[in-house]
Amino acid sequence: IIANIFKVLRLKDRGDLQTTREYYNTIEALQEIAEAERDLILRSYSHVSNNHKGMLSVQVDELREVESIMVSVLKESAKALLAGQCGNVEVLRKRKDDLDVLMHRLDGVQIVRIQSNISKTRLSILFYGIMRDAEKIVGATLRLLDIFHDTLENGLENEKRQKENR
Repeated sequence: IIANIFKVLRLKDRGDLQTTREYYNTIEALQEIAEAERDLILRSYSHVSNNHKGMLSVQVDELREVESIMVSVLKESAKALLAGQCGNVEVLRKRKDDLDVLMHRLDGVQIVRIQSNISKTRLSILFYGIMRDAEKIVGATLRLLDIFHDTLENGLENEKRQKENR
């Protein structure tokens, strides 16, 4: 996708800085999603390959809550982008807010586990890493929707001005 964006940039009018910025922001968001996904996978793989203990069942349940929100944002965003519509961005922002509240709560619970020596260091590092990566993926996905929304609005405004000028 990013390679195709660069191809389009080469064909664009050099004076169209707004569009160039939108492409840059799109690339940045896509890279952030890809890097967060890679980090999540590598962190988990490294944890398992080094024979560290598995997550506590309560941590697995908590991360499933995080996953549920992340997956719902990804599915709704994909549906909106494939349909060429902005989708209900406000509902997705609410899901992001829900994720922020959940992560704040899980942080408090994890701190208690650390202080009571229930969750060891490596397990805590993995837990926090997965949460941070999920947060990055959701945030970057919402930025992609914002870029799409702005681009769509600008395109409609340009069409309207062209019709008025005729």
